[in-house]
Amino acid sequence: MKKHGRHSEYQSAIAAIVKDAPRGTHLTAPEVYAKARDCGLPVSISTVYRTLQRLKEVGNLSTVSGNRKLRYESAEQGPEHDHLICLNCGMTIEFIDERLPSFGKAVAKTKGFVHIKSRFDILGFCGQCRLSGNKSAKSKMVEYWQAAIIAARDALNGLLLAKERLAQEGLSEQEIRDLATSSEVIRLKLKEALENCEAASRCYS
Repeated sequence: MKKHGRHSEYQSAIAAIVKDAPRGTHLTAPEVYAKARDCGLPVSISTVYRTLQRLKEVGNLSTVSGNRKLRYESAEQGPEHDHLICLNCGMTIEFIDERLPSFGKAVAKTKGFVHIKSRFDILGFCGQCRLSGNKSAKSKMVEYWQAAIIAARDALNGLLLAKERLAQEGLSEQEIRDLATSSEVIRLKLKEALENCEAASRCYS
């Protein structure tokens, strides 16, 4: 009985942590765990995960998900709303658009579903991450171009050297074989330069 009471206490405290978070804040399980420990709650991370799942099942909490971590919010937090979720940093923005419930009902009807409610999670990249991503793409493009320039320069030097040697008279059979080998090296360098050019072009595609 005492153990059951302790679990109920933990559940109430964890629910309060999520509910008391500022409007628009969506906490991950590790963030809830950190706040619980700061409050002096002697729980393990596994207990937090189980409790959050239990609170979701009974309808006290709802979840928001991107491609990072599942986030929790109070089911009582304001009117029905939808979310914009950044796939990079996980930032979540709440919004309300009166057109979306009607759209959800229309889609449900066409699929033979009985509509209860709709929720839309729009996945993308926030302005800060998009700017950071553009900088990263630019840096990668510069790296690819530099590698292409080095490979192309090596190929050009090889071609010039081969031309000079071919202009010489009395080349031995071994020297001619060496030039044939040089041709293969030059071809591989040109291929490397082309591959780096193609990689650079994909940075913004």
